[in-house]
Amino acid sequence: MHSYLIIGSLEQIRLTEIQARLDALDISEFDVITINASQSSIGINDVREFISKLQLLPSQSPMVAGIISDASLLTMEAQQALLKTLEEPPTTAILFLGISQKNMLLPTVLSRLESVVLKEKYTVLAPNRSIDEALIENLLNASSGQRLSMLSLPCKTKEESRVFLSDAIHILRKKLTRPPSAHATQISTILTRLMKLYDLNQSSMNMQLLLESAFL
Repeated sequence: MHSYLIIGSLEQIRLTEIQARLDALDISEFDVITINASQSSIGINDVREFISKLQLLPSQSPMVAGIISDASLLTMEAQQALLKTLEEPPTTAILFLGISQKNMLLPTVLSRLESVVLKEKYTVLAPNRSIDEALIENLLNASSGQRLSMLSLPCKTKEESRVFLSDAIHILRKKLTRPPSAHATQISTILTRLMKLYDLNQSSMNMQLLLESAFL
């Protein structure tokens, strides 16, 4: 089966699990296809465009990965439009749907997915400990000296820093999928460093120093 349902209460934790699976399959970020929800839902046109892109051959990976990080946003019509692709994905594609509760999807959709229930051991960051797109944009536009004064790993535990890094990686990946900008090369470099930093998160290394070096 090439269609998976990742079940976890937080989107950032689901994305962490999906990324681990992408890494294990050696799937590059350039071969990842996501759905950008229009307003507060994912409609049938969004799904049709998503399915069309899944037909493309991978450029740098063994296969293409299609990700819907919050499948609860799928309308009934969108879920029905996705049925055939979930049951028989293209031979070069793998699909991941994320959701907090299974009962948000149609039974016919659930029957076509292999469920993965996450054991959630992560600490949720308080609102003033999160990283957002505005901070990332400010960091990209700042000088090296300014970045040092702006950066401070806002976490007390390894679990908190793991979630913090996952958020940063997710934001940078989204920025790469948008129209090319002057920061594209810089974003790609920082993203690579942060992913390595994420892998080192279980070590006893100084995470603050590593985070600063990733953005310099």
